[in-house]
Amino acid sequence: MSIIYSYPTVQPTVDDLLIGTDVGEDNATKSFTVQSLVSLINAATGTGTVTSVQIATDAFLSAIGGPIIDAGTITMGLAATGTPSASTFLRGDNQWVAPIVSAGITVSNQSIPLTTDVGSFNFIGQGVTVTNVGNDITVSVPLPTSDVTSILAGTGINVSSGTGNVTVSNTGVVSLVSGGGLTIVEGAGGVNTLTVTGQSQGTVTSVNAGPGLKLVDGTTSTPAPQLEIQYDGSDNYINRPLTEQAPDAEDIINFQDVSSDKVRKVALSDIPITALTQVNTAISNLNNDAVEHNTDTYTSVPTATKVITLTDTEYNAIVTKDASTLYLTTSTAPTTGTVQFTIDQTGITTSGTCGFTVNTTCSPAFTDSTNLTNVAIGTNYTLTSTITPTGSGCVFTGTNPQVITGTVAAGTATVTQSLTGSVAVPPPNLATRSLNNPNNINTNNLISSGASLGSDIIVTPSGTTTFSGTPGTTFPSTNFGVTATIPTSPASAREKYYFGTPGTFTYVLASADYSPSPNSTYDNTSTTATFPSASTPSINTYPLTFTLDISGISGENVLGTDYEILITGATGQTISSPPGTNPIAAGNHPYDQPVTIQAQVQLIDTSLSSNVAQASGTITMGASGNNIPLTLSGNISSTTGTVSLDPVTENITGPAGSYNTYYYSQLLNPNGAVTAYEPGVTPPISGTSTQSVKFTATIIKTSTDYTVTSQSFTPTTATAIVAGQNTPVAGTLTGTVILSRRSLPVSLTKGSISQACASSPNNTYYLEKGSGNTLAYAQQGDTVYTSLTGTSHPNIGYYKTTIENGVTNGYMYVTSNGYVSIADPCDP
Repeated sequence: MSIIYSYPTVQPTVDDLLIGTDVGEDNATKSFTVQSLVSLINAATGTGTVTSVQIATDAFLSAIGGPIIDAGTITMGLAATGTPSASTFLRGDNQWVAPIVSAGITVSNQSIPLTTDVGSFNFIGQGVTVTNVGNDITVSVPLPTSDVTSILAGTGINVSSGTGNVTVSNTGVVSLVSGGGLTIVEGAGGVNTLTVTGQSQGTVTSVNAGPGLKLVDGTTSTPAPQLEIQYDGSDNYINRPLTEQAPDAEDIINFQDVSSDKVRKVALSDIPITALTQVNTAISNLNNDAVEHNTDTYTSVPTATKVITLTDTEYNAIVTKDASTLYLTTSTAPTTGTVQFTIDQTGITTSGTCGFTVNTTCSPAFTDSTNLTNVAIGTNYTLTSTITPTGSGCVFTGTNPQVITGTVAAGTATVTQSLTGSVAVPPPNLATRSLNNPNNINTNNLISSGASLGSDIIVTPSGTTTFSGTPGTTFPSTNFGVTATIPTSPASAREKYYFGTPGTFTYVLASADYSPSPNSTYDNTSTTATFPSASTPSINTYPLTFTLDISGISGENVLGTDYEILITGATGQTISSPPGTNPIAAGNHPYDQPVTIQAQVQLIDTSLSSNVAQASGTITMGASGNNIPLTLSGNISSTTGTVSLDPVTENITGPAGSYNTYYYSQLLNPNGAVTAYEPGVTPPISGTSTQSVKFTATIIKTSTDYTVTSQSFTPTTATAIVAGQNTPVAGTLTGTVILSRRSLPVSLTKGSISQACASSPNNTYYLEKGSGNTLAYAQQGDTVYTSLTGTSHPNIGYYKTTIENGVTNGYMYVTSNGYVSIADPCDP
């Protein structure tokens, strides 16, 4: 090779290249570094830069043979004490020891730790199977084959828990022992019969009357007492209320309806004035003395609303006079007057030894024996003189007593009463009979029906009628012309009353009620005409009708099928077909009497319920227009209803196919069985309006690879059944399903592999296996959590842990999302 003198000269470095021949490859030309040549020379001559080699060990290793200079052998070994063998292992404190079995596994029940170092697992229970492939153990727990998810204790029953292995015990009656008067006969199927023997029938031995009640006369408290209302004494039923209170117009009182012999009720405000005869008469009498101005049609002067009496001086002192006030004035204070009475008896004739006495009385009473002295002006007076004959056989003929009336005026007035008549002994064989009206007409029977004399019934004659005849002569009432007549005005009188038969309005007093004795030498008698009971006027009756409107009834309202209408009150009938619009006859009823009709729904189908309010109407009977409109409205519905679970929302997070959902229903009040319910498929749950339905749901994992960490279902309370309709209940099932996690012993996080491998796994995390990973230890692709069911991950870094098939001397690297990116042994 030629020398080229033009190359520059430099100091070579170990990285510079030299060209040479490789004899091992047929003398091929190759490049070699200067360093490679230096290494060859040093290796051959022992002239390298390393002058000696020494191995430094820790407490776990030993090295023998160092330092080495140029060449030599260093023997390394473990510094642990004890004897290594197949039955010992190198413990962390550098000792060969026999293993003490410790799994380091925590077992919990419902997140409550049972042990932190389990000794063994023993899987028992019906259907549970355990298989293994090598050291991989598989435990199979079958899905529940029963719909029972919990057991609730009823009356007299106790359960040890609601779920799981439940012990049911009896807290009520545990045995029955026959006693006096009782025998127990055991029957088939555990049915026992209790029989009462030798006992008296019933338990009531006596009855005592309470407040407002008493025993019926003639009965005792035993053996068959009869109670009735207490009407008399301080303990009667009226005196029993503890407080007194004035009645209101709306208050109700009971009364006896004489036309039907039934007890009725009426509000105080509804009592007609015609039913209060004496009150009506008293009001009428008061009105007779009242001054009315309702006929004042003149507008030039205001209508008088007040009347004031006063003196002229008082009147003149009034500055502004009230145009509606009538002022009655006098120059002096009100005065009194005097009436001096003179009784003129000269008009009374006497015969023979006959005489008479006169007894005179006055109303108001005489103030000084026979006069009215200083009595207020305007006072009305009545002077009555009664003539009494004297002498044997003497008889007074004429009006007796004789009456005059008048009014006291100012000053002194002289009033003379002139008496007339005769006093004599009647001639032999002559009888007289006189009738004085109205004092000698007995009209009690005429008014027993409620009729009023003078308005509803007029009795004639008026005046005195005298008949004479020989002894034995009969004087029938017709001789006196006494009749009772229902007047034509007002028309309401004849609309209400009639005599004998309808349309007859006059009753003639025809019965002979007096006959002088045939043996009498004389007879002069004033008699009384008495109307018999047959003269009592009858009350006309008129047809009553009612119309019935049922258009306001809704729901299941087929008349005659679902319901019928019961008419009560004035008539009793049942309507089972549409009533139409024409009035319905309700019989004849007395004039001027209030009549009430009630209409109410009477269910035919007992499975229905009704809120149709009773319709009632009252009318006072007249000669026409006696129709009562009745309107029924409301709803007729079924007493049963349904409840359905719809719609259903499932807010569940978890891997696909990791869980199944199950729904259940239970009919309550009384409690029925819990049955499976499939939303959208199972028919609505039926029951009565007194019952309710409770829905529940649960999430069941499909295998042991998953865990249900949380679940809840709404609604949590039962839904009441509404009669006649279906009530949808919206249900929401929420929960979380995760892959099953296994406890994993780990060290605290470290910043490097060596730091992690040098630490001890004295902490516990939880491992969720990645796709395809089956080992019970950390593998690449797994995910680490800080709790069994939470979502938190440990810090990023290296951790010493168990890897592969139980290799405890390993480490893993965990990323920010808990992902295990590395899982390797600590040793090379």
